[in-house]
Amino acid sequence: MIKVIGILLLILKIIWWILLGILGLILGILLFVLFSAVRYRIDGRKDGDAFGGTVRVTWLLWILSVQAVYRDGLDVAVKVFGRTVWRLGEDGASESEEPEESGTGPDEPEKGSAGPDGPDELAEDFAAPSEKSRPELSAESSENPQPESSGKSSGNPQPEASGKASENPQPEAFAGPEKEEPSREKLRFPEKIRAFFEKLKFSFQSICGKLEQTKEKADGIQTKASELLEKWEVLQDYLHNPANQKSARLIFRQLKKILCCLLPKKGHADITFGLEDPYQMGQVLSAASMAYPFVHRVLDLHPVFGEKILEGEIHVRGHLRLGIILGYVLRLLLDGNIRKQLWRKIHPAP
Repeated sequence: MIKVIGILLLILKIIWWILLGILGLILGILLFVLFSAVRYRIDGRKDGDAFGGTVRVTWLLWILSVQAVYRDGLDVAVKVFGRTVWRLGEDGASESEEPEESGTGPDEPEKGSAGPDGPDELAEDFAAPSEKSRPELSAESSENPQPESSGKSSGNPQPEASGKASENPQPEAFAGPEKEEPSREKLRFPEKIRAFFEKLKFSFQSICGKLEQTKEKADGIQTKASELLEKWEVLQDYLHNPANQKSARLIFRQLKKILCCLLPKKGHADITFGLEDPYQMGQVLSAASMAYPFVHRVLDLHPVFGEKILEGEIHVRGHLRLGIILGYVLRLLLDGNIRKQLWRKIHPAP
């Protein structure tokens, strides 16, 4: 019995060590993936209309690499263990493309080309039947003439109506223009009054419609203004809360650390840029001044006012680790106030 229990304990001990080994292997792979540096390198140059550049990204000690090259065209290649698994560019497109087939075969003549008989002979063949048929039709028409309507009328003469009318003349009623004009004016005067009142009614309805539209717009503006005022009050209450202020400072610090991880560590960039509009140029410089303290070691800017230009040269490289960025994000989630705010956003109160 003791031997059986010892054997069972030995088996359990072996299983335990196997499970620990599998767990350690999984943890090692996870740490290797998270803390393996994602390295990138950017090389580019623009001089006038000429532009060319290369972007290379590697991960897991060059196991996975992506390279994009732009010279005359864009060429992107994805490699695993140095072997290309996917490619996009001029070489890949030329392999897949096939020459277009012409619509005519080797034995078929092209459209518009003359056949063995020539285009003039074909035209004569098509035109011959019509020319031959024309004299036959004229001969048949001459042999079988159709009786004219004048012959029928001459064979069966009918008395003319004009003669009867001349025998029994009737006096015509005289209606002068002076009697018709007053009746037309009498008929048109009520119509003009009716049209005037209809126009007046239509203009009154259009004015009422415009007033209703302006009232609806005013109501919409008032509701939007009230909503914005409510949001501003909520934002003020949120900003004056000490816990929210502490969370905001924490978020700013973590975002700054993440930005420092993403920015290049080595290299140099020299850029000359300019715009014709001074206002737009000032906006671009104000936006660049916010990021310049973080990249002043590797970036030199040369602004040019009153001229649209973009030239320069860039050669930078850097790296980032997914595990470090994930740690900064977890630090944010450890804050209780941030978790409460996220929970309220995900599950809003009814």
